[in-house]
Amino acid sequence: MLADIACRLHQEHPGIRFDMISGNGRQILNCLETGLIDFGLVLQEPDSARYGFLPVRIPDKWGVLMPRDCPLAGKDSIDPENLAGLPLLVSSQEDEKRTLDQLLSPAGRHPDIVLRYNLIYNASLFVKAGLGYAVCYDSLINTEGTSLCFRPFRQEVAIPGYILWKKHQGFSRAAALFLKALYAAAGKTED
Repeated sequence: MLADIACRLHQEHPGIRFDMISGNGRQILNCLETGLIDFGLVLQEPDSARYGFLPVRIPDKWGVLMPRDCPLAGKDSIDPENLAGLPLLVSSQEDEKRTLDQLLSPAGRHPDIVLRYNLIYNASLFVKAGLGYAVCYDSLINTEGTSLCFRPFRQEVAIPGYILWKKHQGFSRAAALFLKALYAAAGKTED
């Protein structure tokens, strides 16, 4: 959705330029607070006193990024029990951490977490190197033609996303157009 909005705006207004950064929720909120970015996508409910926001449906599924030649790759979907005793790489974002810790701890077992990451690309390098299995969203890493594959969890894990911006800030022309397009895509009107 966001990429579609940016492409459409760029076509309609060729002089508009967008900058994109990646980071965890804390980093995104810090960048908003310091004015380094106008909008952020976070997976935690925003403080409505500080931020304007729109909920975003995150269509990706949670699952496991793994070597294509491992035994789990032969499964259509993964149950938490399949991961018992395996070294796991999981997100360091707090809201995701709580959800995933609950999902990955069936019957009181503690998962063997060997690495927490803030960017899945970096975690994928460790999966390739053989450190373990990365628990992540689908579609964040292109596995086509690589030594890695993704298998979804059988049980869906829903974590809502939010596009947010700092309240009472002045926007550039590009940011104002982007916000207007966000509201239109959500079928809402600006407050």
